[in-house]
Amino acid sequence: MNPKKIAVIFALALIGMFFLDACDPPEITSAKVYFQQNNPVAAEEQLLLAIKKYPENSQAYLLLATMVYRPAKRYDEAKQMLESVKRLDPTKEKETNDVIKGMWAEIHTDGATMFNSALKAFLPMEKDSLLGVAAQIFVHAIDFKSDETLTYNGLIKCYYILNDSANVEKYGKMMLDKNLFDKDVVNYYFQVIWKPSRQDEIFAQLDQLIAAHPDVIDLQIIKIQFLAQVSRNEEALSSTNILLEKDPYNLDIIYIAAQLLTKLGKFEDAKYQYQKVVASDPTNLELLTRVTEAVFKNKDWLESEDYARKIIELDANSTFGYEVLWKSLYNQGKLEEAEKYRQIQKSLE
Repeated sequence: MNPKKIAVIFALALIGMFFLDACDPPEITSAKVYFQQNNPVAAEEQLLLAIKKYPENSQAYLLLATMVYRPAKRYDEAKQMLESVKRLDPTKEKETNDVIKGMWAEIHTDGATMFNSALKAFLPMEKDSLLGVAAQIFVHAIDFKSDETLTYNGLIKCYYILNDSANVEKYGKMMLDKNLFDKDVVNYYFQVIWKPSRQDEIFAQLDQLIAAHPDVIDLQIIKIQFLAQVSRNEEALSSTNILLEKDPYNLDIIYIAAQLLTKLGKFEDAKYQYQKVVASDPTNLELLTRVTEAVFKNKDWLESEDYARKIIELDANSTFGYEVLWKSLYNQGKLEEAEKYRQIQKSLE
């Protein structure tokens, strides 16, 4: 390109810059120059002067928030400036809210990074210390922007691992009071606050949440577990059966139904449900133990013998397996064989 043309274009650009800056107070113009010179300290001084002289000029507040305070991680000061921008110029509300959310994300990420470091820590003392720091950062993130469920999730996990029940309850309730929902937070919250003496209050709270989130099966399962803990087993089973009508192949719900049926002494029905679960995972010792108990209590001696042998195949030192085996054989009249396995059980005790 012709050098004379370049000179003309450059001159026009300069004229344009001066024309734009002519609309700004001199302090803001100076601040922009300092930004170009990478001198945020001097820019801050000029912008604070601009705010003092021209308190209705939203640009000074916006520049302070985005160009000075946010890069320096002075997030609270930045947010204060942005709130002033929204007050002075409502047309900038979306822009400022986006910046506020961006800063929240930066604070939250710092907390998440610290939380992950805590999980990798080898020494318990170091782990607890890092979790404490992560919790402080998450609290700052919530104070900064209190409607983000992701931060409640991180904070509640910190306090739950630290066995800080009071803060799990405090921040879990805070989240719920804001009509926010997170499955992990709700689970930890109810596990911490649950006490039979508070059952009326807790069941009322659960019913409200279930009504608001009818598709969240975890909430209904929590309620069923609590009903069982206060021996309201028929009520718990009724709720479980309703869930099974909607989702008849859900093994978690089937397993809960089997446990409740066992509690209620309905061993035949319990056995039937346990067998469904065992069929999906035939080498799971816990499941095998449950179904064996149900079958044995139902006096199905042949079946209980069969299940006991399966347990022993998986765990040759299972005293439970040998006990069920010899008793099942004894009840079938196989006394000599029963005595053989009774002696093995005794040797393992």
